[in-house]
Amino acid sequence: MNALKDQLSHEELKCFLEQKHDQYNLPAFIETDPIQIAHKFMTKEDIEIISFLTCQIAWGNRQIIIRNAGEIASLLKYRPYEFIIQAKEE
Repeated sequence: MNALKDQLSHEELKCFLEQKHDQYNLPAFIETDPIQIAHKFMTKEDIEIISFLTCQIAWGNRQIIIRNAGEIASLLKYRPYEFIIQAKEE
């Protein structure tokens, strides 16, 4: 991205990013992409944590990533922020 940033003016970069937003911020894309997991959460903290965890396993087949990220969310009882804050070292 740095190479792209160095080649584009501020306006060109803004236009490029807006085009990508318009291309990918669509229900049809979201429903088949691992980002759907983050869209299931409401609080900023939960979204940030589940997004971070999902990106850690985001390699390969999108359906498998979605399934595994859903399993992680389930293990955290769909409250990742609360899980992290209340975690105790054993």
